[in-house]
Amino acid sequence: MKRHAFTLLEMLVAIAIVGIIAVSLFATLGIAYHARASAIAAIEPSRTANLAFDMIRDTLYSALPPRGILAGAFIGTDGTDDRGNPGDDLVFYGNADALQHPEGANGEINRIELTWTVQQGFNDHVLVRRTSNNLLATDAENPDEEVICRGIWGFNIQYYDSNAQTWADSWDSTASNNVLPSAVMVTLQLERPAPNNQTQILTYTRVFSLPCAISSTLDDGTDGAGSVSTNPNAVSSGTGGTVNTNPTGGATQ
Repeated sequence: MKRHAFTLLEMLVAIAIVGIIAVSLFATLGIAYHARASAIAAIEPSRTANLAFDMIRDTLYSALPPRGILAGAFIGTDGTDDRGNPGDDLVFYGNADALQHPEGANGEINRIELTWTVQQGFNDHVLVRRTSNNLLATDAENPDEEVICRGIWGFNIQYYDSNAQTWADSWDSTASNNVLPSAVMVTLQLERPAPNNQTQILTYTRVFSLPCAISSTLDDGTDGAGSVSTNPNAVSSGTGGTVNTNPTGGATQ
C-alpha cells in the first residue's frame, strides 16, 4: 500500500505562508496599538482638565459668604510660580469634602486653599487643594493636601465684579464689603509632550458662578457690612447662576 506524505518543499512553502500571515497580523496589531496610544495621548489633556475642573467646581460651589462664625475672608492672590508662569493662590472657607477625613470633617466649615506646588521627590508642578478642618486648634496643623492635576504649566484665576462689570486678577473680600465675587474664571494650562521631542502648552478655561455670592449693591451699609439690605431701592446685579459680563445685557453661563 502506497503512503501519501508532504514533501520537504511543500512543508517549506507552508511555513513561509504561515510566516507571512503572522508578520501581517503583527503589523496590523502594531498599527492598532499605536493608534490606540495616540488616541489616548490626544484626549488625555482634555480629560485631565475636565476632571480637574469638576473638582474645582465642587470646591468653589461650597464657598461660604465671608462673614459669621468661622467663615473667614475670601482672598484670591495674583502671582507666579518659580518658573515665572501664572501661579495664583485662592484661600476661602467652605464645606467641601475633606477626602482624607471622610468620617468627621465633611459638612463642617473648612479652610480651603487652591494653589500650585512641587511635591517632594517630583519635578513637575501640580495643582493641589489644601483643606484644614480644625479651625479652632490652638496649634497650627498641616492641612490635607490633595492633588487635583499634575503637569501644569500655569494656573490663573480671575474674579467677576458684578458692580464694575469687569474681571479682576485678585480679590479681597475684606476690601469688597465682605462679599464673594459673582463668578470665578479658572484658566488651567497643561504641559504635555508633542512630536519631535518637544512640548506643547494646552489652555483650558472654565467659568463658575458662586451660589452664595451676594452683590454689594444689595448692601447699603445700614444693616452692617456684608448683610443684605432691606432697602427696596437696592438692586441686585444678578448672580443666580448666570454671570452678566456684557454691559448691553448679554449673559454668559
